[in-house]
Amino acid sequence: MRIYSRSGLALLTSLLLILMGPTLADNAYSDSDLDTMVGPIALYPDPLLTNVIKASTFPSQVKAAASGSASSANWDDSVKAVSEYPDVLQLMSSNPEWMNSLGWAAANQLQDVMDAVQRFRYRARTAGNLQSDNKQTIIVEGTTIRIEPADPQVIYVPTYPPEDVDDVNFASAFVYGTAVAASAYMWSNIFNWNTCAFYTTPYGWRPPAAYYRPYGANGLGVYDHNNVTRLSGNNVVRGGVTINNNNVNINRNRQNFVNNSSRNTAV
Repeated sequence: MRIYSRSGLALLTSLLLILMGPTLADNAYSDSDLDTMVGPIALYPDPLLTNVIKASTFPSQVKAAASGSASSANWDDSVKAVSEYPDVLQLMSSNPEWMNSLGWAAANQLQDVMDAVQRFRYRARTAGNLQSDNKQTIIVEGTTIRIEPADPQVIYVPTYPPEDVDDVNFASAFVYGTAVAASAYMWSNIFNWNTCAFYTTPYGWRPPAAYYRPYGANGLGVYDHNNVTRLSGNNVVRGGVTINNNNVNINRNRQNFVNNSSRNTAV
C-alpha cells in the first residue's frame, strides 16, 4: 500500500484542481449579469418562461427550429413549445450569444437565474407595472411572484423595454402579441418555484380551466440537463447583454423580493 504524506496529498490535490480547470465559482455570472440576462423574458407567463429557459439549454435545436432545416422529431419538448411562438423563437435564434449564456446559467446556476427573475418581477410590481389583467394573472405567494395565463389554454407573449421597468410610462410600452393556443408541449415542462426545479408532465397533460398551480400535477419527473457549454471571453457581455443591438442595462442590488404574508393571492 502506498502512503502519501500530507504535503504529497496537498500537491496531488493542487494538480487535480489545475487539471480540472476553472471552477463554477470562477465562471459564475453575477447577480447583475443575470438581472440583465433575464430582463427580456422575466415578465413572460410562467409556462412560457419555463420553456424558454429550458430550450436555451438546447441551442442547436433552437437554431434548427428557426431555420426550418431539420425535423422536430428529436427536439426537446421545450423547443417544440417555443417554436410555436415566432416572436420568441426569433428573439432566441437572432441573439445566440444571449441564448447560450442563458442556457449555461440555467444548467449551472438555476437558483440564481430564477432569483433574478423574481428580482425583476419585484421591481416591476413595486413600480406598479405588474398587475393582473384579462390576459395574465399575477399571484403573490410569500416571496414568490408568479405570472399565470388568465386562460391556461391561451398564451399571450408580452414585449417591453426591460431597462424601463421602473418608469412611470412602462405600461404604455408593455404590449401583448397575438394570442397563441397553448399546446401540450407548452405544459410538458413546468417549474416548481418551491423546489427550484424543472419537471416534466405526462404527455398530453393540460391544466383545467381555472388552474393556477400547474406544478401540482402528479407523475412528474425531475429535469436535470447539463449539456451546455459556457461561452467565454468576449462572447458574453458582462453586465449588459446585447439584445437586438440595444444594450439592456439592468443594474440591481440585492433586496427582499416581496414582503407579503398572503399565499395564493391573485393581485
